[in-house]
Amino acid sequence: MKRHAAIAVLGTLLVGLPACAERTTSRMADETEAAIPAAADQALIAKAEEFAYFNGEPTPTSAETVVVLPQQLVDLDLLDEPSKWTFYEAETKIYFTQLTGDFIGYWAKVPGNEDFPRGHMLYFLMRVEDLKHFGWGIEEEPLDLTTLGEPIPLDIETPISPSPPASP
Repeated sequence: MKRHAAIAVLGTLLVGLPACAERTTSRMADETEAAIPAAADQALIAKAEEFAYFNGEPTPTSAETVVVLPQQLVDLDLLDEPSKWTFYEAETKIYFTQLTGDFIGYWAKVPGNEDFPRGHMLYFLMRVEDLKHFGWGIEEEPLDLTTLGEPIPLDIETPISPSPPASP
């Protein structure tokens, strides 16, 4: 299986995507289901919409997040050993958010004449403690997130489109 991962360390990119302040995750009222704070929910939805739109998929079929520890992602070969990064330590909790659809990694840094990575799963990472985004990638197929924890669906609006510019 050819791997099309494109991990990129990016700063937060502010774009005019639809405001998601009024939206919350679409969760059933199940007492066993994990909950995330409203601010995290809003940040994850905004980042999911941003990544989907700017990586060629305005209508992702799903978006879910799960809280993981770095070693879980190292074991899946989606992250380097925590000691090599300054963004987190071994016990840092991370939101691993997965979107499914048909993605083209337009934001990926690719050498020379190589093609942008393509796949049916786009993921990004945010620290739970401060919602700092620090990595993303595209894989050929989605992961079964239940192997990492309890997935929480995100309520993203589709089709995703940029917000109209504010009037002068």
